[in-house]
Amino acid sequence: MDEQKSIEEKLNYSNEQFYYASRPASDIIWYWDLQTKKIKWSDNYTKIMVHPLPDDSCTDLESCMDNFHPLDKDRVAASLNAALENPLLHNWECEFRYKRGDGTYAYILDKGYIVRDENKKAVKMVGAMHDNTDQKYQQDLLSFELKIFETSSTPGIPFSEVVNNLLNGIEAMHPGMYTSVLELLDDNTVQHLAAPSLPKKYLQMIDGVSIGPQAGSCGTAMYTKEPVIVSDIATDILWEPFRDMAHQFGLKACWSVPIIDRNGNVMGSFAIYYKQKKLPTGNEWNTVIRVRNVLRILIENHYSIEQMRISNERYDVVSKATHDLIWDWDLEKNVIYREPEGLKKVYGVSNNESIRNISSWLSHIHPEDLWKVQQRINEIVQSSEQDTFDIEYRFRREDGTYSWVYDRGYIMRDADNKPYRMIGAAQNITERKRLEQEVLNAELNRQKAISQITIETQEKERTEIGKELHDNVNQILTTTKLYLDLAATNPELKDELIEKSSKNIINAIAEIRQLCRSLMLPTLGDLGLIDSIEELVEDINATKKIYACFVYKDVEESMLTENQKLMMYRIVQEALNNVMRHAEATETVIELSRTKNNIRLLIKDNGKGFDPATVKKGAGLNNIRNRVYLSNATLSINTHPGRGCTLVVELPYQV
Repeated sequence: MDEQKSIEEKLNYSNEQFYYASRPASDIIWYWDLQTKKIKWSDNYTKIMVHPLPDDSCTDLESCMDNFHPLDKDRVAASLNAALENPLLHNWECEFRYKRGDGTYAYILDKGYIVRDENKKAVKMVGAMHDNTDQKYQQDLLSFELKIFETSSTPGIPFSEVVNNLLNGIEAMHPGMYTSVLELLDDNTVQHLAAPSLPKKYLQMIDGVSIGPQAGSCGTAMYTKEPVIVSDIATDILWEPFRDMAHQFGLKACWSVPIIDRNGNVMGSFAIYYKQKKLPTGNEWNTVIRVRNVLRILIENHYSIEQMRISNERYDVVSKATHDLIWDWDLEKNVIYREPEGLKKVYGVSNNESIRNISSWLSHIHPEDLWKVQQRINEIVQSSEQDTFDIEYRFRREDGTYSWVYDRGYIMRDADNKPYRMIGAAQNITERKRLEQEVLNAELNRQKAISQITIETQEKERTEIGKELHDNVNQILTTTKLYLDLAATNPELKDELIEKSSKNIINAIAEIRQLCRSLMLPTLGDLGLIDSIEELVEDINATKKIYACFVYKDVEESMLTENQKLMMYRIVQEALNNVMRHAEATETVIELSRTKNNIRLLIKDNGKGFDPATVKKGAGLNNIRNRVYLSNATLSINTHPGRGCTLVVELPYQV
């Protein structure tokens, strides 16, 4: 009886020691009596595993093994039995998953000490179970993040696939969780980037929705740039416009955080959905923030790479589409990069290595242009204000010929305003230079022709003036002198001869006035174009040699400049002079009218006409052509032998 009491006292003392020893520990302390098959647990067992225990806090091994993860159960049992059966072993350690009372699994690191009797037989074990779940989760999450970053840097993998892999991994670590990443477009509407488990129909309904202060969890988070936690979609005002949509797919909770780049611009959002009302735990919310940060890095890197790809693609396309040579000069390294296609088109060089630095490039410049190019480069490098430049020069090609090159560039400077890089484009302008020279030569030839015609016209006019003075005026004045000489010696005929002399002098004055009128500028400023032409026609009709008729319609002289009026008058004057001298016509008509965009001058006669292909163009017709050319007008001549001639001038008028 005393022995039994002593055993009970020792047992109570042992239990008391176990109780007080396990109180301050954060682990689950356990004591396993191999003889009674009972395992005694500390209070932390219920706190951590959420399992109720009997009043004596004792269970057996079989009930514990029922909580082991099916994939770990056999492995743990084999490890434990091997340790107990090895008489030399006192320490045991094993990792496994243990089911909690809420159905989730905890990652456990279990360590035990085996107590053996004098025969090395295991009689009891004392151990501690450490909840490694959070540490294991963080390790797995870190490992997963590193894997995602490694995948994102692999060429050829679509960005959407990288994001989907990330979300799939997060959902696998959190059963029942549905994840989503939205992109914010330039028009402030959203588009799904990835959502591996959400229904496709729901995604289609969300795409294109605008963000705002009441646009669900994601739209509101992006609008406010703040996290939004909605634990009950059915009652939250933010979901009022989309509540029926969420109910249709059984979505009851949604937490969202905006994804913001380093410049403060919203790129999108990361969201978590649940099909039950739910607030995030501390661990879950830390995961949300952590994944959001990962997404920010991934999206920023993707945008940077995409912008670089687009820029390179644009550069390649421009290089192929243009005839320019794109070049990039690193001033610090004295290395010039040139794209190959342009190098051949512009410089006629197949390998950039031969002109890779500035000195080798200068060796190809034409000797007459070298000093100019060198001086320009020195000005650019030494200047602290100049940002752009352009220059033309001749460049020696591989075949020894020279190309004319038009080169321009932009200068990049550092913080000290020192140039460190130049980027530019060179264009082969050899053909343009050739055409410019042809145009210049043609213009010189035209000016020579005009000068020659002017001289010929002046000489012709002088000849005509001399002829008129000699044949008409001189004869009249000579006769008048004879009359006056006779009048001085013959008193009987004095009055008659003086009267005849007076008439001759009047005729001489009329002839000189007519001659001067044909040479002097017409008084258009006083009479105007129409009245001047009418006066010209009256003078022609007064000769009785030909009948001239002038008609005009819808013409306002304000439409024409003074030079244009003079040009029109001179053309009429020149044309009528040709008709009277060469056409053998009896009638001529001058018409002045207005079309939609032009003033139209028509001069028509019923003379003998001519063949334009065989008749040599005289000074009169050339004068008309030159006046038309200088006035930006157009000239057409319709004539055939025996069928008269029609001359038409079309002159644009001012509106």
